[in-house]
Amino acid sequence: IWGKKKITKEEGKDIVEKFIGKDKIDTIKQTGETDTKAEHTIPVYSYEVSLKNQDAPTISIDVTQEGGMVLWMLNYTEKEGSGKEITLEEARKKAEQFLKDKKYPNMKPSYYEKVDGTVVINFAPEENGVIMYPDLIKIKVSMDDGEIIGFESLGYIMMHHDRDLPEIKLTQEEARQRIKDDFKIQKVNKAVIPLESKREVFCYEFKGEYENNPFIVYINVESGKEEKILQILQSKNAVLTQ
Repeated sequence: IWGKKKITKEEGKDIVEKFIGKDKIDTIKQTGETDTKAEHTIPVYSYEVSLKNQDAPTISIDVTQEGGMVLWMLNYTEKEGSGKEITLEEARKKAEQFLKDKKYPNMKPSYYEKVDGTVVINFAPEENGVIMYPDLIKIKVSMDDGEIIGFESLGYIMMHHDRDLPEIKLTQEEARQRIKDDFKIQKVNKAVIPLESKREVFCYEFKGEYENNPFIVYINVESGKEEKILQILQSKNAVLTQ
């Protein structure tokens, strides 16, 4: 994003129109902008959008001043629940289609969390068979009707770039040998993951079970080092994809 062309407020408005759909919008009002000298913030233009057939604005949206990317969108309309709920599978399809329409290709869902009639799905791009976990986009879907009511792309905006990945020096089998034998593996992916130190590492991602608890183990494809172990706390409201 840095070093990209700075857009005007009017161009920001056009981006909002495209993102939400011109035919749905009654009015767009610019409500603020970030001080570009503030540290550790992404300078944005903020807008409030009123949809047709609604009295008051119901959508807040931020567009980056450099590059004109939508950073954040939330539709805070209070919905009358119809009592029916779409499935997680249907919600995922709606979110995937939305991302495709907005020109975010090859996004793979990794985690779902249900909260009060909505589901938030984390997506990361997959490039040449490697999942790029730092480049995260979160999509919030209404379980009532499948409408996309939230979008947040901070990880994607900050981290997405062409990566020069290191050469893989271990086979999947060799990496597997670094993990306890009684870890039951269900799925293996290749992935770039962020570490606490903000460094990124290229790993094999082993998803599976140890003593009946779900875990993910990340083994560095170059050194064979175990970079991270995650125990997945399961609840009926949170689902990790395979």
